[in-house]
Amino acid sequence: MYCSVVCSDRIYPVPGYAGDVQNGINHTGSDEAVIIVRDDFTISAVNCSGIESEGPMTIKSDTGKILKITVSGSGKTTYGIKRSSVDITGGNIDLMAGGESTDITCGIYSSEGQISISGGTVSATADSSTSHKNKALYAIGSVIISGGSVTASAVGGANSFGIDGDGDNGEGGVLISGGVVEVSATGADRC
Repeated sequence: MYCSVVCSDRIYPVPGYAGDVQNGINHTGSDEAVIIVRDDFTISAVNCSGIESEGPMTIKSDTGKILKITVSGSGKTTYGIKRSSVDITGGNIDLMAGGESTDITCGIYSSEGQISISGGTVSATADSSTSHKNKALYAIGSVIISGGSVTASAVGGANSFGIDGDGDNGEGGVLISGGVVEVSATGADRC
C-alpha cells in the first residue's frame, strides 16, 4: 500500500506501516505537489496539518482508492489539507478535522487561490466545538466544483460554513457547475 508525492518530476513514495502515515506530510517547496493515490492510504496528524505545503497541490487516483486524512489539534488552527491551491481530479478523499482549536478548523484550506473539484468523491468535515470558525472547504479565493461527488459538513463553532469562497482576492465565491454537492453546517452562525 502506498501513496506517491510527485514534485518537479521526482516521485517520492510515502512509506508507512500498513498504508498509514502519522504526523502528516509537509512539502516545503513552492513547486506543485501531485498526490497520486494508488492504494487505500491513511494520514493522521495531531497539532499539525494532514498535508501542508507552500505550493499548489493536485490529488488524483485512477483506481478510485481512498485517501483518508484525520487531524485533531488544540492550538490556534487545524487543517486537513493546507495549500496555496488545491485541485482534486479523482479518487475518494475522506477528511476529518477536529479537536479543540481556538480560531479555525478546516477540512481543506486554500491559503491563496482556489479549491477545484472536477471528479472523484470528496467528503470533508470540520468538527470542533471550541473553534471560532469551522469550514469544511475554505478558499481565500474561490471554491469551484465542476464534477464528482462532494459532501461538506461543518459542526460546532460560532461561524460555521460547509463551503466558503472568501473572495479576499476580489475573485472569490463558490461556483458549482456540475457534480453532486451536499452541504451542511451547525453552530451559532451557519451557512
